[in-house]
Amino acid sequence: MKKVLVTGAAGFIGSHIVDEALSYGYEVCGIDNLSTGKKENVNSKCKFIGGDILSEDFEAHFGKVDGIFHTAALARIQPSFNSPVKYHSTNVIGTLRLIEYAIRCNAKIVFSSSSSVYGVKGILSMPIDEEYPLNPSSPYALQKRFCEQYLELFNRFYNLRYVTFRYFNVYGPRQIYDGSYAAVIGIFLDKYMKNQPFPIYGDGLQKRDFTFVKDVAKANLMAFESDISSGVYNIGTGINHSVVNVANYISRDTSIDYLPERLGEAKETLADYRKAFTHFGWKPEIKLNEWLKDEVSKSRV
Repeated sequence: MKKVLVTGAAGFIGSHIVDEALSYGYEVCGIDNLSTGKKENVNSKCKFIGGDILSEDFEAHFGKVDGIFHTAALARIQPSFNSPVKYHSTNVIGTLRLIEYAIRCNAKIVFSSSSSVYGVKGILSMPIDEEYPLNPSSPYALQKRFCEQYLELFNRFYNLRYVTFRYFNVYGPRQIYDGSYAAVIGIFLDKYMKNQPFPIYGDGLQKRDFTFVKDVAKANLMAFESDISSGVYNIGTGINHSVVNVANYISRDTSIDYLPERLGEAKETLADYRKAFTHFGWKPEIKLNEWLKDEVSKSRV
């Protein structure tokens, strides 16, 4: 039986990876400092500890593992401008500690990066493939890029096996609905349930490629099971939606508060995920507008 560790196991993406790994019959361990994750998100079959990747002794808690799914991070672009040192410590130093652990275990690491590494300028055409020049435009995006480079470096000199995923706007069950770590779909659903206006930054015509969280979890396990020893992959749908359209999918009757544009945000994102499909057979299955329709229907019951 394979033994794996999921960091950020109580979080939005990490908890779904825990569920998916358990469905493969793995022994699954998890760690989360519960700063944004919730213990109730964690499957009871997971060997879970509440702890921080910056300080815990991984071997003491988990022993040797075959794989690491690293999702733990301080997320979101805007808060990273306000606390760049804190973000760097968790996102970069924490990742380096896990890389060291992976090398000691000879484990394969699947790293959750972000499409934000492509930046807000320099995109010549859409969709974006993995060969596009990178232009991180926030501390968060730059930190993700640093981690990608560390994985590449340790692969070269220590034969570290790794897969890096650049996620495009993940949404779905267990997403955060309010606070500085919430993303647009969670925020809109929360406002809808509270009969409050939808906040939109800028003109709302900015487009995003939204990816369902369970599709993301499947990608993690498919790549881990594959014979890939190194590589970077986009995980998106190849379809994008304007923020205004997302609001309309949820409710055409809810008013909109238009707010000033925010720093470091792209005007458009759109993934070319053909490399993931070619290398390990992954493709997205869930469509945003259909999922939102179901969620809105549930909220009316």
